[in-house]
This record gives sequence, structure tokens and C-alpha cells, in this order.
Amino acid sequence: MALEDLSLVTETLITLLTTRIGSATVVAQAPDQLPTSTKSTISVYLYHAREDAHHKNAVARDGTSNPFHTPLALSLFYVVTAHHYGDDDKPEPLQEQKLLGYALKALHDYLLVGDDTKIGAVDILHEELGATTTACRSSTARSRRRSLLLSGTATISA
Repeated sequence: MALEDLSLVTETLITLLTTRIGSATVVAQAPDQLPTSTKSTISVYLYHAREDAHHKNAVARDGTSNPFHTPLALSLFYVVTAHHYGDDDKPEPLQEQKLLGYALKALHDYLLVGDDTKIGAVDILHEELGATTTACRSSTARSRRRSLLLSGTATISA
């Protein structure tokens, strides 16, 4: 099963950051769309998607070089920003920097998010991405897990 709904990746990132940083609200809105009354908010906004050139000419799982059978590997580019406004509706940059540091630390600590990634009792990988993983495992001779590789970009690897 191919991943067609890119919002599942964004929801996975939101779950990761929300679970790891309990004191902040995590949203998928563009940074310039957040109101100035925002308190402790992290924006995770998908701003660009492109085909991953590294996997573009890979041999298909069935051993052929037919591009019809190769999965579409994408690199997803997110901008992660922190927002915190005081009671006077003015930004508080020190608080924003603290929030951004927490977000970057969480993304660094969980560089690879798979179907077995948990924080406490919370599954981080979106359940529909996990279902995709199971379908991929049962249909291939080699057991290769689908996961999100977070390295400044989110890459879907199969």
C-alpha cells in the first residue's frame, strides 16, 4: 500500500512533539497564520515535497527495473517554528527559543520513527502508517520496515 496521504506524516510529527513537549500546543498551520495571542505553540508546516532522487532509479522489489513497480520515495520539507506571545500580545523571544530548543531536541532524539516507537504508552507513528508497514511486510520476501527518517527532512523509506 502506497502512502498517498501526506498529512499522516505531519500528524506523526505532531504526535511526537506533543507527547515529548507537554507544555506546548503543536499545530500544522503556516507560521504567518498563527494569531498574535498564541501561547507556547510550535508550528510544523509542510512547505515542500519532492521526489527523492536517491531512490528514483532503485530496482523494484520484484527485481525488475520497471519504474511502475518502484515506490514513490519523497522528501518532505518542514519549517518548525515556535511562537509565544505575552499578555500584552508582544512576542517573547526567549520563551520561543526555549520551545524551539525542545522541539529540535525531540526531533533529534527520535531521528527514526517506526511502528515500534513509543513515548511512554503513546505510539508515535500514525496508525495508518503502521498499517501500511504491516501490508508491506506481508507482501515482500525481505522484511523491511517502513519508517520516517527525520534529518531536517522527513523521508519515507521502504
